[in-house]
Amino acid sequence: MNNENSKDWVWDTFEATPPIATFSLAIVVSEFSYMEYNVTSDNDVRLRIWARPDYISALSNVSTKVIRSLEILEDFWGTPYVLPKLDIFALPNYKATRSSDGWGILLFKESELSGKGSWHITQELVYQWLGALTTPYWWSDAHINNALVKYVTAYTTRKMGEEDSHNNWPMTMLYSIYYEFSKRYPHGKSTAIKQESTSVKTELIFRMLNYTLGEETFKHGLQRFLANRQYKTFFGDDIWQSISEEARFDQKLTEDITVNEIAASWITKDRLPVVTVDRNYEERTANVTQRVYLRERPHDVPDQEKFLWWIPIVLVTQDHLSFAHTAPRVWMRRQRNIHIDNLPEKDLFIIVNPEEIGPFPVNYDSRNWNMLATFLCTPNRTQIPVNTRAKLLHDAWNLAYAGDLNFATALNMTLFLKYEREYLAWDPVFTLIDHIGRHIDSSSVHKKFQNYVRLLLTPLYEELGNEPEEGESEGTAHLRNYSKNILMPNRLQTLYRRSTGSF
Repeated sequence: MNNENSKDWVWDTFEATPPIATFSLAIVVSEFSYMEYNVTSDNDVRLRIWARPDYISALSNVSTKVIRSLEILEDFWGTPYVLPKLDIFALPNYKATRSSDGWGILLFKESELSGKGSWHITQELVYQWLGALTTPYWWSDAHINNALVKYVTAYTTRKMGEEDSHNNWPMTMLYSIYYEFSKRYPHGKSTAIKQESTSVKTELIFRMLNYTLGEETFKHGLQRFLANRQYKTFFGDDIWQSISEEARFDQKLTEDITVNEIAASWITKDRLPVVTVDRNYEERTANVTQRVYLRERPHDVPDQEKFLWWIPIVLVTQDHLSFAHTAPRVWMRRQRNIHIDNLPEKDLFIIVNPEEIGPFPVNYDSRNWNMLATFLCTPNRTQIPVNTRAKLLHDAWNLAYAGDLNFATALNMTLFLKYEREYLAWDPVFTLIDHIGRHIDSSSVHKKFQNYVRLLLTPLYEELGNEPEEGESEGTAHLRNYSKNILMPNRLQTLYRRSTGSF
């Protein structure tokens, strides 16, 4: 901007604005102070952080977060931040439910900027590419845009080393949509819940494609999309098509497979599948089947036999516990059953869908479940990452509730918790304890259940102690609080009284 002063006028001359969506225009009039920084990248950017004069010092660390986020995002998109400036405002008494982004202007609550995390800042920076540089054609594509923004935000904050063991991504989302989509009537009559769960599911499909196609192929596919659509609008299919083209170029998919078809098999259904793996131990083979996952009984959902998905079968074996290789051994191409061979010897377990690569639970025959339960009780259990340990436990219990697995097997899968100290592995357990307590209708059974809960939780609580330690993680603090609350005699008794209605 250039200023020219004359006797009667001040003329401000601005640079030409690039093509811009009307909703991306924002103007702020304030008496704020600001801190200014130069961001050196492929395109030099003038960064200014604005706030009340008496609050500006609380935002001294914001520039570091912004600059680091921009570096990661420019690499991810393969395109620099295109504007010459970026202005970020901390607004007092800002009442909006979420931050607001214009092109080159970001508006936050003061607390969102001064907090220690980077999620809010990063999410609004992602919109500078996906929303401003390219824009959804209509609201019908907004859920895909929102899902991709959240996926890229999670990707960026993890690259920045911000992995919170308590609010762990994506497990918290997975548990909620497993529950929602397994109901006989998902969403009820709430359009808002349906839109949110569809967006979450789409975000998880982006994550699944990142694993199954490989991070570089997935990222280059999105770069191809942005290069084709910048300064233009886009449809959701433009994203899937670009990823398909890159996957074929990298020979990750054959010509007869499209990402559009894979994604549609998930996004267009208000359901999720469950995969069952039934091994033939003598022949070292397995029969793999898919069907609709229903947790609530009865399972009389209309047309459930018509639901089929494209499902990646990623498989890890006990004799080769490598979780870095995430290419599918095979895709279930909307097939009800497939046959896989070359499995390990009969005394070795397998794990399908490690790290929750796809949003679906997995059931096994009882022998494979028992081998998993035994291994998890050994010191070698940490060879299985905590996300996968949590998945195995969560799958077993939800399959038992659905009537697809006996509760003895599900209980066996919890025995390793006597030695487990990671919050993520414990996270599903506290809810499960509450659910079980509500459904026990016998005093003698309930006493056994109390003993079982004490057996699991007492070693954990004794090790953690009654008081927090300086510098401990948020996950550790929650472990202590949850175990303490459940171990309280009144709490265990309340669970029983709820189940019998004897208040």
